[in-house]
Amino acid sequence: MNINSQVKILVAFLCICFSIPLLAEEVFDESTGELHWDINSEVRLKYIPSCRIDGPLDSVNNSNLHHLIKSIDIFSVFDYYDNERYVICKGRGLRAIYRLREDGLFPKPYSKNISINGENIEYTYQGFSILKDSDDSENYQKIFSASQTKSTVTAKILPKNTYSIEGESTITGQLINISNIDESDAIQNSQLQQLVINLNKEIRTKYKFVIMLALALVFAILAMLLLYKFKVHPVVKAVSAIAFTRIKNVFHPLRKNGGTTNIIKKDSLKSYSVADELLKWAKLRDEGHISKAEFDAARKKILGDE
Repeated sequence: MNINSQVKILVAFLCICFSIPLLAEEVFDESTGELHWDINSEVRLKYIPSCRIDGPLDSVNNSNLHHLIKSIDIFSVFDYYDNERYVICKGRGLRAIYRLREDGLFPKPYSKNISINGENIEYTYQGFSILKDSDDSENYQKIFSASQTKSTVTAKILPKNTYSIEGESTITGQLINISNIDESDAIQNSQLQQLVINLNKEIRTKYKFVIMLALALVFAILAMLLLYKFKVHPVVKAVSAIAFTRIKNVFHPLRKNGGTTNIIKKDSLKSYSVADELLKWAKLRDEGHISKAEFDAARKKILGDE
């Protein structure tokens, strides 16, 4: 055992004997700005920076461009969580974390209170993860009040049956060093700004993709319309004309077999040679295009017998 370890053990022993608070184990990562204090093997107090990225469900701050692009996204390039991101500053926080669980939530029931300078702070039980950040701001006020009065910040883990000040005073607390909070804020906020820039770059890449798909669809529709006008429509028109002509011939008034046909109307006759007309009708009769009865009716009209 080296000298440093022996000194630490001696200091801890003297602190316990004389009820002097020990300094809580502080972990400050200067690369990420993460800051927390381990009070014991179960409880960790984590500093929550003043600024954070708005959640993926928060679409209130989305720009008009974002709403426009989503409205033309007929191929669902964007999903429900694709929103523009912003750094939002809502105030500092302090969160109590249960170190023995990966999600940091406390087991229920948890038989201990966590206090800072004699005031209990809130923590979240398992099954209520949606509420885990609801008390951060209020918890931080316990530290903020101490910093304003220049007093030390002491955290204690107390059994829930400890109600008296005398009972609490017998429990040794842990001193919390809050000198790195401002630096933690600065580091994390700087990284958040860069993270937001990167996330929004991805969103804007999707903007371009949606616009390209929309333009491709418009050009495809225009191409189909032009193809129809210059290629398909003439063919359809020609086929329709042929079909109409054939249908008209089927129902032509001059039929070879039977029936009576109103061949000539008296009011539509013009000046003509009676003999020539009789010859024409006689030829039609002889060739079988009209019946004898139709020929007789036409002859009477030509001769003016009716």
